[in-house]
Amino acid sequence: MRPVTWNGRRRLARECDTAPLSGPLMSRTGLVCRSSHRPLLGLSPGTRKTGRRLRTASRRAAPPKGQAIRRFALVGAVALVLIGVSFTFSSAAAAVSVTVPYSGTGIADADLDGYPGTGSWGSFLSNAVPLENGANAPYGTATLYAKHDDTWAYFRIDGKIDIPWTSATGDHFWFGIIFTPSGTSHHAPSGIWDGVFFGLWDGTDYSPQPTYPPSPIDTNGFNKPPAKDPTQDATGAMRYSGSSAPYDFTAEWKKRLNTGNGDDIAYAADGATTYNFFVTTDSNGGASSGGGITHKGATNLNTVKFASSSVAIPEFPTTVGMLVAVLGTFGIVTAAARRRSRR
Repeated sequence: MRPVTWNGRRRLARECDTAPLSGPLMSRTGLVCRSSHRPLLGLSPGTRKTGRRLRTASRRAAPPKGQAIRRFALVGAVALVLIGVSFTFSSAAAAVSVTVPYSGTGIADADLDGYPGTGSWGSFLSNAVPLENGANAPYGTATLYAKHDDTWAYFRIDGKIDIPWTSATGDHFWFGIIFTPSGTSHHAPSGIWDGVFFGLWDGTDYSPQPTYPPSPIDTNGFNKPPAKDPTQDATGAMRYSGSSAPYDFTAEWKKRLNTGNGDDIAYAADGATTYNFFVTTDSNGGASSGGGITHKGATNLNTVKFASSSVAIPEFPTTVGMLVAVLGTFGIVTAAARRRSRR
């Protein structure tokens, strides 16, 4: 073995035969290594590799081992980030069946403010849900986030809308979600209904007139709109963002699983009891104004269960936290690869 300079590093290369080169096998560097078929820099020309079949002497060298590891780590990091944000870019969704997970970490009232970046939303359910408005993308689907701590249920909806929420008497939209143990369509003529609405104003219902950011209105029944509960048990807010359509909106709220009020459903966190639910938005005049989205263009029979507290899952980071963790892991892998490549 003798040392040969290769890619600026000192390495050992096997002795190569010195038969004269001819034709396409001529190497600009002189020798071709027996084991790798690579030209060996710094040696005298006019030699030739014999024995095994020789590939083109000037073929491109494979990347160093450390560089290959770093590329693999980068590809893995990008894949994880794409998985972590995949829900955000979901397209049209069919009716869904979901289970709201138990988490020992609640969300402070101050963080139920309509800003999606605030609050401890780790260990949450995240699922694309279809809206009853039946609108084309991106208005017909939203993303539901939810969890419960055995006392409170925490919900967040991220969606798109075609107008801003300017004022109750100007351009404004509303968002609503209703739950029922047995009803199979919104505005069904019977059954028990429990809902939450944000931003709805038709000059009469849900007084006092809402202001921005609108708070949740706790409702019951199946009237148009559903009746406002005498006791309001929901806490939260809804906000929009953007300078032109489609605008982003986020509605966040919490409500006790069992409020003790006869006009609310007492939700069982047993992982078995099933409730139907329907989600929608409106901007074109059904207690809204200025847009083109109606709240009753489709029917999607979604179902939900609340997991038992005995089936707790660990707190997972939000998308930003996940990105930080992935980039940190990539940095560790890269540093390790560099150390190996220097050996």
